[in-house]
Amino acid sequence: MADNQTTNGKSGFHYGYLIVAACCAGVIPVSFSVSCVGLMFSSVAESMGVGVGRISNYTSR
Repeated sequence: MADNQTTNGKSGFHYGYLIVAACCAGVIPVSFSVSCVGLMFSSVAESMGVGVGRISNYTSR
């Protein structure tokens, strides 16, 4: 008998699919926050009186 089958022959639920779905759902907010921070570089650099490269370097560490 295969590991994913119960005693009555029906296949059980694979929790691996749930884990993969949760990981994919967790990537979406992180990717938005990482990709949207670059939109504010020019305004932050202007208000602080430094170059955009310095702000970019600071946030990449």
